[in-house]
Amino acid sequence: MIRPITPQDLDSLLILCSEHADYEQLAFQVADQKSRWQALFFSDPSRIHVWVYEHDGDLQGYMSVTLDYATWSGRCFAYMDCLYLRPTYRGLGLGRQFISTLQAFAASADCDEIQWHTPTHNQLGIDFYRHIGAVEKTKLRYFLSVAGDPS
Repeated sequence: MIRPITPQDLDSLLILCSEHADYEQLAFQVADQKSRWQALFFSDPSRIHVWVYEHDGDLQGYMSVTLDYATWSGRCFAYMDCLYLRPTYRGLGLGRQFISTLQAFAASADCDEIQWHTPTHNQLGIDFYRHIGAVEKTKLRYFLSVAGDPS
């Protein structure tokens, strides 16, 4: 069952996010994460929208989404920050169910588009996104620390 996240899910989400970070070969910081999530997920309005896939009482996947605005169009878009399913739950149609949930959410938020990124080594994800009709645009993604020296 795909459903919105609840505060009781945060411990399980920590584990899923750690697995997801390992899959993407990235670091995941656990310190104070639950308190930050509490403020972001359950504020009014939510700053990050999260859905989870629960099977037999255990979380097996999640998707997180934010809303943003494009300067050129002046329109709202949904940004899918994360989509992750444990390996044994891939290939069962759950990714499509998450995307359908996202499309319904984006439509209700009056978004024209959904955007996301994935690592170039995530061939399974790339194949899935192409299969559902998503179109990729080549760009580089940059990261700069707020405390960094821009010169």
